Amino acid sequence: MKSSGQIEQLVFTGEIDSIRPTAKKIAAPPRIDDALGRYVEFAKTSFPRGMSLEKMRIASMSRMAPATNRLPAFCASSGRN
Repeated sequence: MKSSGQIEQLVFTGEIDSIRPTAKKIAAPPRIDDALGRYVEFAKTSFPRGMSLEKMRIASMSRMAPATNRLPAFCASSGRN
């Protein structure tokens, strides 16, 4: 294990770049550009593992047409019809 002084020296001299991967070698995470996609991913990750929505009916009431139009896409991406 290196001491903090040794680590500082590696950083200030630029030698650290030969030890650790630089930004060019690390892939960027995929970006989800649309709001529906972000919400679907949020809903999937926040739902408890081991639980299922199988045989559960989901009702949606919305006065906004864009939200109503996107519900089928949301249900399809989560495995629901």
